[in-house]
Amino acid sequence: MLKLLASLTVAFGCCVGFASQGFAQTATSSCKPEIISTGHGAILDKAGPEKAIASWRNDVISRYGVFYGDPTKANSGKGVIVTNCARTLLGLLVCQAKGAPCVQDVSADTGGTDPNIEIPCDPRLKYCDPTVKWVQSRLNIHGSRLAVDGVAGAGTAAAIRNFRRTAKLPDGTGIDNDLINALKV
Repeated sequence: MLKLLASLTVAFGCCVGFASQGFAQTATSSCKPEIISTGHGAILDKAGPEKAIASWRNDVISRYGVFYGDPTKANSGKGVIVTNCARTLLGLLVCQAKGAPCVQDVSADTGGTDPNIEIPCDPRLKYCDPTVKWVQSRLNIHGSRLAVDGVAGAGTAAAIRNFRRTAKLPDGTGIDNDLINALKV
C-alpha cells in the first residue's frame, strides 16, 4: 500500500527544485558522502522544503555528529539542495533534501588556534549547556553512543569517566581543561 501511495504521489505530483542560499566559504572543509532524506508531509508549500532540510540534518547528526549538521555548509558551502517535491493524495507537500555534509575547518579561520568548544543550543531547551553538547559530540567520535543534547546526565558522566581512564587523565566525571584538550585531538 505504501509503495502504491509513493508511486501515485510521484506520478501525480509536480517536481519543483529548490536550492538553499550558499555562502562564500573562506576555510577548508571536510565532506562526507551525500545523504538523501525525505521530509514529512507539509500543508504549507514553504514548509515542505523546510521539513526536508530538517530531516536531512537529523540524518546527518545521527550518522556523523552535530559538527556536520549545518545545512548551509553542505556541498562544500553551496548548501543542501531540495528536490523532488510532490503532493500526496491527501494534498501534503513532501520533498527530498540531498547534500554532502561538510564541516568547516575552524582552525584555518583562527590561525591554527583551538576552535571554540561550544555548540549552540536550541533556545527553547531549558537545560542545554553548549559545552556539554560539544563534549558529548567529541565523546561520540571516540566511541561513545550519547545523545548530543547538552544535558550532563548519568550516561555522559560514565562516558567521561571511561574516556578519562582510556586517555590516562585524572579520575573524575567533570569537564575540565584536561578533558577538553584530550577531546580536541
